[in-house]
Amino acid sequence: MSKKIFIVDDDRGILEMLRDNLEKARFEVLAEADSRVASERISSEIPGAVILDLVMPEPDGFEVLKSLKSNDKTKNIPVIILTTHDTKENRDRCAELGAAKYMLKPVNIK
Repeated sequence: MSKKIFIVDDDRGILEMLRDNLEKARFEVLAEADSRVASERISSEIPGAVILDLVMPEPDGFEVLKSLKSNDKTKNIPVIILTTHDTKENRDRCAELGAAKYMLKPVNIK
C-alpha cells in the first residue's frame, strides 16, 4: 500500500491537524479543500488512501465517494469518511457506496 494519503476537507483546522499527524507517522500527505479539484488529483496521484469530509460544497462527499468507486483507476482506494453530521442514513449510504470506514471528526479544532 502506498504511503501517500490524500485529505479532502474544506475545514482548515481539521486538514492541518490530519496533515501534521500523518506526516509525523511518515506518510506523504496530499490535501485539497476543493472537492472537484480533489477528484481530479486523486485520479492522477493514486494515493494509498483517501480521507474525505462528507459535508463539502459541490460536489459533496457522497458524490466524490461515488465517483471514486465508479472509476476503474480509483475504485480500490480505501476511503475513510469524516463527518460532524452523523446519522444512520449517512452511515448506511457511505457503506453502500463503498467507504472503508466512517468516523466522526473532532469539533472546535483551531
